[in-house]
Amino acid sequence: MSRFIDLTGQKFGRLTVLRRTGTDKHSNVLWLCVCDCGNKKIVSSNHLRMGQCLSCGCLLKERMQDLGRKNTKHGCCGTRIYRIYNNMIVRCFNQNARSYQDYGGRGITVCDKWSHNFQAFYDWAMANGYADNLTLDRIDVNGNYEPLNCRWATKKEQANNTRRNRMITYNNKTQTIKQWADEYGINYPKLKDRINKLHWTIERALNTP
Repeated sequence: MSRFIDLTGQKFGRLTVLRRTGTDKHSNVLWLCVCDCGNKKIVSSNHLRMGQCLSCGCLLKERMQDLGRKNTKHGCCGTRIYRIYNNMIVRCFNQNARSYQDYGGRGITVCDKWSHNFQAFYDWAMANGYADNLTLDRIDVNGNYEPLNCRWATKKEQANNTRRNRMITYNNKTQTIKQWADEYGINYPKLKDRINKLHWTIERALNTP
């Protein structure tokens, strides 16, 4: 059994822990916290200690307002690249966002250089192949949004780079099943069934007509 750690009185960002209030459905301890702005919020131990919740929500609101003021100056509001940037910020920092659990909820964040400065993100994008037909992709799907871990990719490339994809190694080469199907000219559903349902070896699956 893990040792209980009392967080009462400790401060995490703008949140000061007041008292324990119970546990959630995953048995994580819940704490009642008061924000510097005066609002109260119940947060789990995991979110506090991992830095995933630093305020009652006012920090994100202020950040977005600040970004709005900065972005109005260079006229990018309403553009595709700004929407990409804004969506990146929201899914990493806004706990109410539908996609937060797959990003900020997993500890994925945006580097300081980008999170407070759209212009820095814009400059990186223009210097690294941004085009209207490409999407923002993280090279390491478990890594953060930062210059060395991001690229502009086609939808097909991005689809091949998700946590759900099974990677198959054959002849010292590792690819997704879809990539193997494309390389060998095999119908993707057929190859997928051979490997996942029939449990064929990759060599047999690829070389059987």
